[in-house]
Amino acid sequence: FCYSGKSFSTKEHIIPESLGNDDLILEREVCDKCQNYLSQIENYVLNKTPIGFWRTLMTVKTKKGKLPTVDFTKKSEKNRVLPDFSPHHDNFLLKAHDDFSTELIMQDSLIENLKVDDNGQLKYVFTPKVIHEIGRFLGKIGIELICRNNRDKAREDQFTKLRKYVRVGSLQDLWPIFHKIEGNINTLFNYVI
Repeated sequence: FCYSGKSFSTKEHIIPESLGNDDLILEREVCDKCQNYLSQIENYVLNKTPIGFWRTLMTVKTKKGKLPTVDFTKKSEKNRVLPDFSPHHDNFLLKAHDDFSTELIMQDSLIENLKVDDNGQLKYVFTPKVIHEIGRFLGKIGIELICRNNRDKAREDQFTKLRKYVRVGSLQDLWPIFHKIEGNINTLFNYVI
């Protein structure tokens, strides 16, 4: 991803072990520096997005054998480049249990303001940060799957933009949802909500 890695001491799981993968692996293709950086993206996606929701609901244990939890609590943050908060989002946490049940946890102060829709369902808003990180996560998986089958193809120029997006992100190309949309992302985000 960075073209400058020198240390390759770990194996890269194309799909994270925390999603049950133990055989789709790359060796000596993703440097330690990139692997460490990409693990931050994976952690966010697995712990703060709907992918984490399904992982928790289905009780897919972490690679260390712990039961999963997904944390949808979001604090109002001003001046973030990519907003990760919406006033239309219910703040809650889900925790898996050994008996395959899932516990809904909310702070007492949030229960009073709980916004349940007409069907009695909680709301989760795909913020620009969520979309951005899921896009990078899926891009990483895609490039690594190509590399597993053909390492030279994965390094072709046609994938340079995606490799760069995965590694450093880009506000110009919020892949895939906001691709080629002009204007301020905060203005767009307020409009979409």
